[in-house]
Amino acid sequence: MSKVRIGILRGGPSHEHEVSLLSGAHFLKNVQSDPEYSATDIFIDKRGVWHIAGAPKLPIDALQHFDVVVNNLHGNYGEDGEVQKLLELSGVPFVGNSVYPSVTAFNKGIFKRTLSDLGIKTPVYREMNVGITDDLNKIARELFGSFPLPAIIKPQTAGSSMGVSVATNYNSLVSALREAALVSNAILIEEYISGAEIVSGFVEGLRGQDTYILLPVSISSDEKRAHLAQSKLWNGHLDTISRHMGKYNIELPKGLSNEHKKEIEKIIKTVKEHLGMRHYATFDFIVSPKRGVYLIESDTSPHLGENSPLLASLKEGGVKVVDFFKHLIQNTLGFVTNRV
Repeated sequence: MSKVRIGILRGGPSHEHEVSLLSGAHFLKNVQSDPEYSATDIFIDKRGVWHIAGAPKLPIDALQHFDVVVNNLHGNYGEDGEVQKLLELSGVPFVGNSVYPSVTAFNKGIFKRTLSDLGIKTPVYREMNVGITDDLNKIARELFGSFPLPAIIKPQTAGSSMGVSVATNYNSLVSALREAALVSNAILIEEYISGAEIVSGFVEGLRGQDTYILLPVSISSDEKRAHLAQSKLWNGHLDTISRHMGKYNIELPKGLSNEHKKEIEKIIKTVKEHLGMRHYATFDFIVSPKRGVYLIESDTSPHLGENSPLLASLKEGGVKVVDFFKHLIQNTLGFVTNRV
């Protein structure tokens, strides 16, 4: 019996190039020794050039070598619908979400409007276009008088906490606008809600369930713990290094009620169905003791490195990483098993 030929996309021309390298390397490591599979690294450099075994390839030529492709790209190009268009045009089955849910979830403004249409709670927000050469002090003065602080400032089209800051006063608001504008001119100003940062999500077909809901996990960084020890309000945020380089803690949340868990599950299933999500995705929530559950955003291509909230959740549920990766491949190829 011939091996299933797997191409693993990683790298890419986005700010999340290094994060994607970690995701792809972890996937490759877990499946390349399996006798059922022949796994190959498809490296995309920061200019967007595709490579196989070090040789540049046109995407359509590269993709024809494989029975299934795993999309481990993050950020622009890999998560915003662009590479999904290429993959769909190629006709090669691929692990990951299709164009529409990717586009909708990646743009935070579009996603927020979608949540409002669905009646799902999300923090109050404002969309703005801000360039790095604009008068940031003028913009900050207008915001300072019209949008309550503290507020979270973030690029509309970036993941992994790229360019995200919490503004607690005028000076930090100016700095936050600058950090976000360095990543994207389209910026989202979002109400800060104090509460537990919860990540959950779904995997299709896992353990015989059409939509397997991941155990909610709580994330917190050492930096955050230090700030919380000094003040009731944390003025930091989980940055890219904290999220992906092992500098934050993942644990099962304490004090999360059954009602909160049911609400999280309902929200995930509602958004998944409405957008037509498939295979797997994660959702970031804030659970406020006084105000309840708020959905912040969804990640249609969550990172799969060793320090991944998604993989931590599966581990807590007794699912091995290698079995999960194999499940994704089998599910994509249409022969899901109930062995996981």
